[in-house]
Amino acid sequence: MRILLCSNFYYRRGGDCTYLLALQQLLEEHGHEVAIYSMRHPQNLPCPQEKYFVDFLDYAALNRQKSPFNALRVLKRSIWSRQARRNISKLIADWRPGIAHFQNIHAYLTPSIIGPLEAAGVPIVWTLHDYKLICPNDNFFSRGRVCEECKGGRFWRCTKNRCKKGSLAASFVATLEAYIHRTLHLPRRISRLIAPSEFLKNKFIEFGWPADLLAVLPNFLPAMPQSVTPPVKGYGLYLGTLLSTKGVDVLIQALAQVPGQEFHILGDGVEREHLEKMAAELGLQSRVFFRGFLRGEELNAVIAGASYAVMPSVWYENGPYSAMEMMAQGKPLIASNIGGIPELVRDGETGLLFPPGDAVALAKQIARFQREPSLIQTLGRQALEFILKRCDPERYWQQLEPIYIQACRHSAQ
Repeated sequence: MRILLCSNFYYRRGGDCTYLLALQQLLEEHGHEVAIYSMRHPQNLPCPQEKYFVDFLDYAALNRQKSPFNALRVLKRSIWSRQARRNISKLIADWRPGIAHFQNIHAYLTPSIIGPLEAAGVPIVWTLHDYKLICPNDNFFSRGRVCEECKGGRFWRCTKNRCKKGSLAASFVATLEAYIHRTLHLPRRISRLIAPSEFLKNKFIEFGWPADLLAVLPNFLPAMPQSVTPPVKGYGLYLGTLLSTKGVDVLIQALAQVPGQEFHILGDGVEREHLEKMAAELGLQSRVFFRGFLRGEELNAVIAGASYAVMPSVWYENGPYSAMEMMAQGKPLIASNIGGIPELVRDGETGLLFPPGDAVALAKQIARFQREPSLIQTLGRQALEFILKRCDPERYWQQLEPIYIQACRHSAQ
């Protein structure tokens, strides 16, 4: 089968791209031909289809310049890309895919690419990595809290509440995009949507998408370890971006209530300066370390030295890869009971849960690990066993292949 993978980015930059690269490898291992359709980017991996990619557009740089011309470019490109539509038409004609599998395509490739695929009789399967199709801000998070005010197609509330980066202009573009894309009647034009969690599937159904269009297929890990043991007296670890949705401020508040607990925070983001200042004001400089973005052996060494990890998210996490990767290394998680997280972190079995945003409850769970080091070992072992079963790549393919076959049959009708 010839499978066209469509994604905004083609380099390792987050969970969606981790999945994309792992999926490409999995499909090729099973004898399928894979082509990539994406956007040109300085960090992209080498790709035979690069000549078809759309031009790179740095929205952040354009927005900083604040010119009317740039605003128009952002508006036109982020909602409907003529270049993406034109270039994928050439790729379809030259390569003739049997099926297309979408990842995140909004803002860069845009749904403009659906028409040429549809015209060529190419069925579309779409893996959902966020809530963009039902939330203009894509994460149901606004003004520091979970927000579902756009339910029922009331996308104008995104502009009213300045949900997108706190910006009126960005929120207006996101609102306009949502209204325009609703006119495309996407549920009729997509053969199958893949939800990595039951929570995400149920949220889409709640927002009016047909249940029979959605299939739950938890993400997989390309490399599966067989035996790891977390150090009993290691430190705690956070691995992820430093954004308001991630709840790292809650983590820092909790650590202030647990004397003597060493903690390493890996990652970077717009909240880093604020979080470092908060940690300093709470007197945590000697035991809470901001390590930034690490790679390779340095990253592996820091992860290996940790006893457990914390995921204090305050938004509807889907099926976070960072949680899967920690559990695959035998690290039990203390995590927020929100979104798709409880499907991975089962309280008292593969980790510990706490109410999102509750620093006191989080502190109690961290203190529990301090008091009961044997619990770290037990939950870490059970987390690894759980991930070995749930995230096995062969199991994933056995469930994905029927989805592809069904999509092809659906398209042929």
